[in-house]
Amino acid sequence: MSRDTVVDTNVDTCTPDELPLYAVLSSTSSAAFLLSVIVPQISNTPVPALVDCGATECFVSPDFAPLKFRSTLTRPIQLRLFDGSIAGLITQAIDQQFRFEDDTTYTERFYVTQLHTDAKVVLGLSWLRKHNPDIDWSTLSMRFRNSDTRPLTIKPLPAVATDAARPAGSYD
Repeated sequence: MSRDTVVDTNVDTCTPDELPLYAVLSSTSSAAFLLSVIVPQISNTPVPALVDCGATECFVSPDFAPLKFRSTLTRPIQLRLFDGSIAGLITQAIDQQFRFEDDTTYTERFYVTQLHTDAKVVLGLSWLRKHNPDIDWSTLSMRFRNSDTRPLTIKPLPAVATDAARPAGSYD
């Protein structure tokens, strides 16, 4: 940001010509809400993450979660499907940092379980509630708010008069 800009986080004072500083993350699929994430401790290659409000927690595929980073849960968790049936037990978790294409970075606990081959990671309702991103389900896109949960806008400062344009005696 240059010294000739002002940051204003008050939505009520923003005008339509101001630029909100939100990066929009779009799905890589039209059939599911898949976003690319990088888990730097595991791989610098982007992997698909499913944004899933129907999943109560965050999950990671066992083929993407190295054994050396996994911890064993003291009490296994039943993996309960939406219909109420139990699909198995989750016995391991992994705490990992990940980042989106806009460099937004989070650290989350992921439970290790078999996932669909289209996604290595699932970001569930626990993550959605905690970070509360703006989601447009019709376009399968998402953006993050700043910490004040208001748009961050940049406004140019008013033009500064040059010496030739200033009246005599008006120098501060």
